[in-house]
Amino acid sequence: MLTGERCLDEDHRIDYVFLRKGSGLAATASRAVFTEQDYGRVSDHFGYLMTFEPT
Repeated sequence: MLTGERCLDEDHRIDYVFLRKGSGLAATASRAVFTEQDYGRVSDHFGYLMTFEPT
């Protein structure tokens, strides 16, 4: 299981993923999208597909 900062180990540029305190969710995985291999680049930022699970 991936948690918090571990999801971003590859150090790609990312803005923010906001989650309200007490939401009952935790990030369990992430994947960079809009890369050269996945849909193509759309800006100087990477998009991330995040997976959340109830805590």
